[in-house]
Amino acid sequence: MRFAAAVSRREDVGEAVQHLAASVQHQLPGDVDLLAVFFTQHYLDEAAALAAKLRRELAPRALIGCSCEGVIGGDKEIEGEPGISVLAGQLPGITLTPFHISNEEWEDLLFSPESEDLLRRRVGLRGTRLESTRACLVFGDPFTTREEFLQALEALLPGVPLVGGIASGGHQFGQNRLLLNDGVVEDGVVGLRMAGPIRVATVVNQGCRPIGSSLLVTRAEENLIRTLNGRPAQEVIRETLEALAPEEQELVHNGLFIGIVINEYQPAFECGDFRLSATTF
Repeated sequence: MRFAAAVSRREDVGEAVQHLAASVQHQLPGDVDLLAVFFTQHYLDEAAALAAKLRRELAPRALIGCSCEGVIGGDKEIEGEPGISVLAGQLPGITLTPFHISNEEWEDLLFSPESEDLLRRRVGLRGTRLESTRACLVFGDPFTTREEFLQALEALLPGVPLVGGIASGGHQFGQNRLLLNDGVVEDGVVGLRMAGPIRVATVVNQGCRPIGSSLLVTRAEENLIRTLNGRPAQEVIRETLEALAPEEQELVHNGLFIGIVINEYQPAFECGDFRLSATTF
């Protein structure tokens, strides 16, 4: 099994696809089985064209992807400007079963008396052996993905890794895109069930949760924050950290992130309502 990654900053979709395809074909001669595609908001209106052109150039057995706030590929990271990243894989002998669950289907698939059987068929388990499933790759829209779906999938496939993530960049429903083969959708989840002679090892790239209370930047000089809520920033941060439990203070030694709220007009903020930025003190 072999993989290749490529990234392009070209704004024209046709030029970007040519660049990406050439890079993948150079690194990975032969057929492509899996193609994961990630693109910034600059390409929302051309998501269908992007998927179609990549399928024409690389002919993957399965294509899956989503829009993102930023993309990364190889040694390049792109934020705040156009960018497309692809991960191509050769997976001989592996079954890739695509599925999409729309927002309107959650009630039947999660809460009806037939929900288990309906979900089983939707993810391609009808007539197959459960033990052959090695992983599920899933991408979801943050505004229409139900947390109960993860619980239901875990109950259906106990111990099977669920990998992927949530589309980002859009601040409200309809501003994200999910790709699955020839289709482009705006809601629910898209996924691939992977089955066969493969072992999937998972890692967590980055995980954060809020601490303390929300603070307003009241004075700053370029990227240096001077005051928070009208008080010296270091003083406020020190008080926040000292109020944490000892085990949480240990975690802080790994580094802090600034959570910049996406929609400041919300009445309250929770995990998922922030964009993250690394910081030092």
